[in-house]
Amino acid sequence: MILPGESTVEYNGNRFKIVHRGGDRYIINGSQRELKISHQGKIYHIVHDGVGYNLFVRRVEANIYEITIKHYQIRVKLEDERTKLMSMFVRRDIVSDRIMEVRAPMPGLVIGINVKKGDYVKEGSELLILEAMKMENRVLAASNGVVTSIFIEKGKIVEKEQILLTIESK
Repeated sequence: MILPGESTVEYNGNRFKIVHRGGDRYIINGSQRELKISHQGKIYHIVHDGVGYNLFVRRVEANIYEITIKHYQIRVKLEDERTKLMSMFVRRDIVSDRIMEVRAPMPGLVIGINVKKGDYVKEGSELLILEAMKMENRVLAASNGVVTSIFIEKGKIVEKEQILLTIESK
């Protein structure tokens, strides 16, 4: 779940910046920490200051995870460097105060469309997948709303800034 490099975890309105420095070294909100993290499937084992914690991690949505520690269950939002970069490059034009255009962040091949006209989507939901430079890039919804138009087809090439679909906020 914690990826190499820099990640941001959001929980209960608080944001935690986590930087993996290699090995067991992490920086969490500017404080150096030594964490031993191992996992097998959805079970993570974390040792901090000699105390071990078992976590069951389940992906709920695109970047939303449910974590169970003992009898406690929390939901967190995880953003890694790639997700942040994609959200910066996905241009979302507001056509009116309720209609938003989702545009291609880069030229690429549409390899999957996960919504259809009339679908209700939540912020962070995966709308479609573009393949560019042999990498799959997920395009996520920037807000809650209903898909009102889809201007692309699976298997077709799109250009950077091309309008992919529109979402009407509700």
